[in-house]
Amino acid sequence: MRSIEKGRTSTPEFFTVAALAAELGLSLDELYAHALHLDPNDTPAPRP
Repeated sequence: MRSIEKGRTSTPEFFTVAALAAELGLSLDELYAHALHLDPNDTPAPRP
């Protein structure tokens, strides 16, 4: 966690992100929406 906060890990492992979401009580979709400053109730558009 500390290496992510300090920017030493630019691309954390999927399981690290999933564990962080679980600790915060968020789904991965909600965490993604928060990271992008989106409304968590909106569904992100699919990427091409």
